[in-house]
Amino acid sequence: MSVLYVSHGHPAFAKGGGELAAWRLFEAFRSKPGFEDSGFLAAASSPDQLPAGSEVLGLSPDEWLIKRSTSAITHDTAVNLSSGGQLHQALAGRCFQIIHLHHYLHVGIDLVLALKRWFPKAKLLLTLHDYWGPCVYEGRLLRASGELCSGGDPEACDQCLGGGRRGELAVRQVRLQRLILTIDHFICPSYFLKSQYLRWGVSSDRLSVIENLPAKKLLDAQKQRSQKELVIGYFGQLNRWKGVDLLVEAVHVARNQGIDLILEINGPSADIQLLKSDGIFWNGRYEPEQLWERMARVDVVAMSSIWFENSPMVIQESYQCGKPVVAPDLGGMAEKVHDGRTGLLFVNGDVDSLAGKMICLAQNRSLLASLAKGAAYHAIPRQRLINAHQRFYQRLLI
Repeated sequence: MSVLYVSHGHPAFAKGGGELAAWRLFEAFRSKPGFEDSGFLAAASSPDQLPAGSEVLGLSPDEWLIKRSTSAITHDTAVNLSSGGQLHQALAGRCFQIIHLHHYLHVGIDLVLALKRWFPKAKLLLTLHDYWGPCVYEGRLLRASGELCSGGDPEACDQCLGGGRRGELAVRQVRLQRLILTIDHFICPSYFLKSQYLRWGVSSDRLSVIENLPAKKLLDAQKQRSQKELVIGYFGQLNRWKGVDLLVEAVHVARNQGIDLILEINGPSADIQLLKSDGIFWNGRYEPEQLWERMARVDVVAMSSIWFENSPMVIQESYQCGKPVVAPDLGGMAEKVHDGRTGLLFVNGDVDSLAGKMICLAQNRSLLASLAKGAAYHAIPRQRLINAHQRFYQRLLI
């Protein structure tokens, strides 16, 4: 079986959750007997990653980087899709049976339709990593005002985009409808995300729930620490949607009450000043293979995103390390963190609620140990998820 994985970015240049999910599946399957002819097609993160005048760059015989589309509303494609174009020539001679899309953002809807023309017998599968269908404003169901959104309101969407975009939104809707009809099936990494696409209009029989593939565990990070202070770890990107400022403020609230705890922040930072304060340590960016060593240094992993995150990989990775998770009672985070069993949930956006959970763990080490055992128990074996995807591929081809 030959699978072409299509992603909105290549993890060599962009290490977001969706890019890593696509790449990990590609890596897992191309090493399996019968899947050796699989490929990986991704949008470039910036124009300078491609030679001047080029639309396609072969990174290896089975990996291609393409010119990035900048059309986030109508999702146009930036490459020539004619039979004589660079991309068609690069893929000529291949015989993909499954085209597993992990996004159409930066890739373009026209490219997806072209792949169906070029490989008419292939089944098209789309893993939904966020809410770009119902939400044109950054795909987070989070309005420009910061309010959570249920999606699907053209007037509200136009306001988020600054107004005067109703024509583009109408074109977008037509293009998305055509895309949906072309896709054979959709994978949702969380039931919460599935519920949002059901509300948007995708039928239930076309939506299946399969968890994203986490990183391969490289060392045992489950051993409990013995230090006096509670060490809280944050892992991931640092942007305005991740709510890291809320974490920092909650640490200050707890420490001002005499609680002995610190926060270690792992990820690239655009605001170093935010992280320079008592009890806050910034460890900088990290490569995926460095995750396990850093996670071994903490007692609990915390996240405080202000949007409906779908299925953050850091939760499953924390469970693999036997680390409980503190997260807001929001979206896929509330689904993946079992309150009182694998971690603790706090009221979304509430600093005092988050600080209270930190204080509770710092003062109750028996609870922390119990949550750690629960986290380890709920870790999903990586091979089980690979097998689930393989069974799904086989079912699509019947």
